[in-house]
Amino acid sequence: RERRCLDARELEQYLTAAAGRWIEPILRLAAATGARRGELLALTWHDINLAAGVITISKSLEQTAAGLRIKETKTRQIRRVKIGASALASLAEQRARLEEFRRDFGPEWNQSDLVFPSPQGEYLAPNTVTAEACRIARQAGLAGVGLHTLRHTHASILLNAGVPLPAVSKRLGHANPN
Repeated sequence: RERRCLDARELEQYLTAAAGRWIEPILRLAAATGARRGELLALTWHDINLAAGVITISKSLEQTAAGLRIKETKTRQIRRVKIGASALASLAEQRARLEEFRRDFGPEWNQSDLVFPSPQGEYLAPNTVTAEACRIARQAGLAGVGLHTLRHTHASILLNAGVPLPAVSKRLGHANPN
């Protein structure tokens, strides 16, 4: 079955519906990088070079019956992804919000230095993020859209812009371009 991806209007509609909500920076970074859900939720500020506009994706958060755990990426590859100005601005805003939380809740809050922590400063549950992404999509009138749709959308945007398939595949962390 062919996967759904959003056109430019639908992507804007989705991100507008998420505006001001806790999930907005996650959705914006997903759209800008094509990263998998677990890869986004495992990011720490150590993985992000704001000055160079590069994110290093080296791990993934997995939800198991025993709880949450950090593991290698799906293909066990570390990749560095260049991001644009709007994604950088979203990350800078996220960092400022988190610094405000740290001032309010104390230096022990978010000790792992997560980019997208829970209100308690711990890892966000992947299923919670998926459910919220789907709920916002439904509110925006985008049936059948979720967080993973942004991965396909990102790939489609790159391919439509003329980026070669092997480069898109590498950026997404695929084992091979096929």
